[in-house]
Amino acid sequence: ARKISTDNITLEELRKKLKEIDEEKRYSNKTTILFSALGAFAFVFLFDGSLRDAITAFFIGLAVKFVSIKCENIGMNSFFNTSISAGILALLSIISIKINLANDMDKVIIGSLMLLVPGLAITNAIRDIVAGDLVSGLVRTAEAFLTAIAVAIGTGIVLSFWLSVFGRI
Repeated sequence: ARKISTDNITLEELRKKLKEIDEEKRYSNKTTILFSALGAFAFVFLFDGSLRDAITAFFIGLAVKFVSIKCENIGMNSFFNTSISAGILALLSIISIKINLANDMDKVIIGSLMLLVPGLAITNAIRDIVAGDLVSGLVRTAEAFLTAIAVAIGTGIVLSFWLSVFGRI
């Protein structure tokens, strides 16, 4: 955008530049999965969790990002992708507590859940609104809100199901 405003480039040059950007190499899925897991691991400490909780969140982060990538590959809607990922996260957290891999389910869930929180969407929404781009800001706010709802639905359904079927967690 800055180059367009400073240099008078043609439409064809713009298309060529956009195509170059689109074809740039992205991080591999393995790298993305690994660093998502490391993020979940670190977030547990941010919320005062133990090392056992962090290690558990690491493996849950691996699983959640793997599932998320697979859902993207089959073309699943972002809302359902996020809901399914959050549900799997909650189920794996409950199971990790039941088999005594972690100490505090809340820390494991919140540490892993941070992978799904729409932080960038919220930041971009605020930036757009402050810059005066109200329509764009409201659309990004709605996107962030829907993502947060998807996280709550996925986690809530699994926790509610577990409580209704098995009782206490």
